[in-house]
Amino acid sequence: MSSLDFTFRLQPKQKDFRASLEKYPVTLYGGAKGGGKSKGLRDIMLERRLRFPGSVGYIFRKTYPELDKNHIQPLLKEYPQLRPYWHAGRRILLLPNGSELGFGYVEHAKDLEKYQGVEFHDLGIEEAGEWPEQFISTLWGSNRSSKAGIPARLALTANPGGQAHQYLKR
Repeated sequence: MSSLDFTFRLQPKQKDFRASLEKYPVTLYGGAKGGGKSKGLRDIMLERRLRFPGSVGYIFRKTYPELDKNHIQPLLKEYPQLRPYWHAGRRILLLPNGSELGFGYVEHAKDLEKYQGVEFHDLGIEEAGEWPEQFISTLWGSNRSSKAGIPARLALTANPGGQAHQYLKR
């Protein structure tokens, strides 16, 4: 652990999400709006950054306003002790243990180029059902780990339906 100390209070379904991520390389946490998927993803990603020094995790949404409203602002409000580590221009937390928690968006296919060749130990894609299949599979190609002891994990959240619904079911 780093010098940052947190207590993560996960709801039962969020704990199931975390347990699945510990066991399986890909986990989808689905359900209706308001079920705590975003907060669960955010807390689990932060928890894993603290547990695995030198690891990289990224949370993606389709647009920057969604990302800011659903993840960045809530994270900094809930954990104000993270503000000194926040680099707004890069949309990334650079933690004292060498881990990074970044926030990205992919609104258009050309946005994927920014993440080409990047290694994400943990990749979180929010509202995955609303994403084109190509966007998900392209980002998933960067979800890998070359560091011993840090397993790569893909965490997806989704509401029922959307353009990628059938892809996610497969």
